Amino acid sequence: MVFKHLAARDTVSRWDVVQAHPRATAKSATRFVDSVLARMPFRVKAIQVDGGSEFQGGTAAGFVSDTGSVTANNREMELAPVTQGGDATSVLYNDEYIPSYFVVKATLSAAKPTGGVKANAYILFDYRGPEDFKFAGINVSTNKLEIGHRDASGWHMDVQANANLKPDVDYDVLLTIDGTSAKLILDGKPEVRFTFAARVDSDGYRRNLNEGMVAWALRTWWRSSTSLSC
Repeated sequence: MVFKHLAARDTVSRWDVVQAHPRATAKSATRFVDSVLARMPFRVKAIQVDGGSEFQGGTAAGFVSDTGSVTANNREMELAPVTQGGDATSVLYNDEYIPSYFVVKATLSAAKPTGGVKANAYILFDYRGPEDFKFAGINVSTNKLEIGHRDASGWHMDVQANANLKPDVDYDVLLTIDGTSAKLILDGKPEVRFTFAARVDSDGYRRNLNEGMVAWALRTWWRSSTSLSC
């Protein structure tokens, strides 16, 4: 019988966890990761994998569709609204505190805009609900990098920057959140930044952008895809 060797190493402490499984499947990979979390002598905060198919079970792990639908294909997550002209959002579940300064790295792509319908892809942050969040990303329809906010009255662009964008092309973006400020960089070149007014709670405390959830969205188009970087 041939066994598959699965190994995990902490590159700082050189601590290893090794297991052998009859098959390299998503189920065996899940069991191995559970074993890694249990056997490492410290808390594991991030895991980098080699891209093997056993670690890509075809599901958007950790993401929950809030509006529209979300599907996973290989290492990409695709969002689609229920009807053309609608929204699609998927929220990343995270049960840990997000610091006031954090960075989100992603690869965004949007389909070709046709018939006057927009084509875009956004990273959402300070997400409080489907009609209450901030967003940053690409708009292929207008060739713009955009940062804005969503409320009950609709989507509002707070700042834009010119960018030469094409449909069905992967763009690496880096979103930096610092307090109430957001900065989006596209492929290390064009950038756009904006400082939001702080939320003030009922006790008079100012709230930063890290206190909402992180999510992904597209607006008024059939398809958008996002690939997360580990």
